[in-house]
Amino acid sequence: MTSLFPDVSFQEAFPEVKSFRIEYEHTETRIEPLGVRNGVMTELNGNKELRCKWHRCKQGGFAIQQEILTPLVSKGETTGEGLIFCHGHEFLDKRNKPSCPNRLRYRVFIEYNDRKE
Repeated sequence: MTSLFPDVSFQEAFPEVKSFRIEYEHTETRIEPLGVRNGVMTELNGNKELRCKWHRCKQGGFAIQQEILTPLVSKGETTGEGLIFCHGHEFLDKRNKPSCPNRLRYRVFIEYNDRKE
């Protein structure tokens, strides 16, 4: 998955954002349960994603900046919630690569720098 701003940090891409907080629940849907892993994110790592926690997932993760933050900030939203899916796959063999079953349910809160009305 390609980022809309591949060479800049979130702060450089969106200087109007003072801070954000994402509360998430990382779960999966197949027979081999991952269980539920809750977490909070207040900053982005270098690749702007949250890594998938399933040991059988290859090239997976959740595109936090691209799928959650960018759409909300571009509309000036201060809160949002939703569900996104891991973009990885389970590598069984060269021909059999089913999609990763993991999903991330989230609630996000965004605070902007002082806005001049």
